[in-house]
Amino acid sequence: MYTEQIYKEMGIIEFHPFRIEDKKMIDGFFRIHHYEQIDCTFNTLFIWQKAHDTSWAVQDNILFIRAGHGKDLFFLPPFAKEEEEFKHGLDLIHEELDKLGMPFRLKSASRWVTEQIERLLPGKYDFIEDRDNEEYVYRTADMISLPGKKLRMKKNHLNAFLRQYGGLHLRIDHEGKHGRCESGHP
Repeated sequence: MYTEQIYKEMGIIEFHPFRIEDKKMIDGFFRIHHYEQIDCTFNTLFIWQKAHDTSWAVQDNILFIRAGHGKDLFFLPPFAKEEEEFKHGLDLIHEELDKLGMPFRLKSASRWVTEQIERLLPGKYDFIEDRDNEEYVYRTADMISLPGKKLRMKKNHLNAFLRQYGGLHLRIDHEGKHGRCESGHP
């Protein structure tokens, strides 16, 4: 990838794609402070890495996750064990983005993370709420029946999908091979 070549030439932290064999190590960083956001799970990062150009690196015992490209490049907050490592991680992110001529942007910073940043570096950063990317918890019964105005958009999306694809199902065997099956017959 062209972007990776630029990063390597500039001597910037070397990032890697998510691989199954990295799961245990990466999950270890997430367990340190009980990060409970969907963006802080190996499975989510692994599945969506190509769609969001997401990669990871470890430097100075800090996990860095970078996503996006071009003017949309951003980092998740650094995943570190100690407060000083966390502050150092923020400094390294600044250095990386400065070398690329990019503004400093963290995304997926939970309330706990923003409180830590403000406590450790009071007044240094502005925090902007991103309501479009907030996580929501729904009741199972509501997701099954999609009642009321609040869930109307989800119901409209489901109905459009059903109109377009109807009863089409995809059968996947134990080897991961698949074939189409019509009308719900496996």
